[in-house]
Amino acid sequence: MTYTKWLVKYVLALRREMSITAVAKFTGLHWQRVKEIETRYLAKKYAKVSLGSVRRLGIDEVYLGTQVRLHHCGA
Repeated sequence: MTYTKWLVKYVLALRREMSITAVAKFTGLHWQRVKEIETRYLAKKYAKVSLGSVRRLGIDEVYLGTQVRLHHCGA
């Protein structure tokens, strides 16, 4: 589905301050449309992330399945 540039900017601006559900209710869009707009934006924004200068990577949480809760890692 395609959206106007104005609608995309409007939804993304609202998302900075509101949840997906709140934006959907406020704009009258289905929550899946709001999520789709945000997902497309993030995919485009982070499609080309430069990791050439990365020397270390820190992990804050690790998901070990539905039976085990999130575990926090770190010193």
